Amino acid sequence: MSAVVYILIGLADVFAVLVLSLKLYRLPLKRYIFPILGFCLASSTISYFVRILIGLPWLDLAILAAFLIAFFRLAMKLKLFYAALVTGAGLNAYILVQLAVLLAFMAVDGAKQTFIFHSQGVEVQLFQITSIAITLVIATFMKLFGYGFSFIPIPPHEFLIKNDYSKHLGLNIAVATTLIVVALSLVLLLNVNELLVFPSAIISFGLSYYFSNRRDLTID
Repeated sequence: MSAVVYILIGLADVFAVLVLSLKLYRLPLKRYIFPILGFCLASSTISYFVRILIGLPWLDLAILAAFLIAFFRLAMKLKLFYAALVTGAGLNAYILVQLAVLLAFMAVDGAKQTFIFHSQGVEVQLFQITSIAITLVIATFMKLFGYGFSFIPIPPHEFLIKNDYSKHLGLNIAVATTLIVVALSLVLLLNVNELLVFPSAIISFGLSYYFSNRRDLTID
């Protein structure tokens, strides 16, 4: 796969993650479309450097998670806790989509899970494009039918106002769990059976969903 093709597909990949993350929490997309596109291009280029030039694909998601938190905090002006929450939930949801697509690929043609660590080939491109398409369809569905959580204030946030996040223990646990699963998912997938990785992703996303739903139903 040429560098240009890799970067373009990677751009779409990061864009799908961002769109899904924002729609999960009903955060604005159009208002930040140009910073988002610039971020997607930069992240895809860095991913090419990490995966192809350095040869460390297992670091890819962890680096993307850190960059997403920084983007939400600095470009969209989300408070750090919310930036971490949106990042963890969005990436975890995207991992679930990718795992579902991976299991489908393995069931159809007997592909091994390690092919997702490859950086070229028709199978890899088809896997990425399928995951991206499904994710964008899910995000569009959520937008059209008004799904998603609404307790996060619309950015930019007022940083002079301090929030007591310690009283939201469940959300703190969810944030920590999802970020750990995201950071370790590719390492686990490479060394552990994918049928064991799938439940961990479901549980961590389930925690985010459950505690986000509880927070949505309460008044701060």
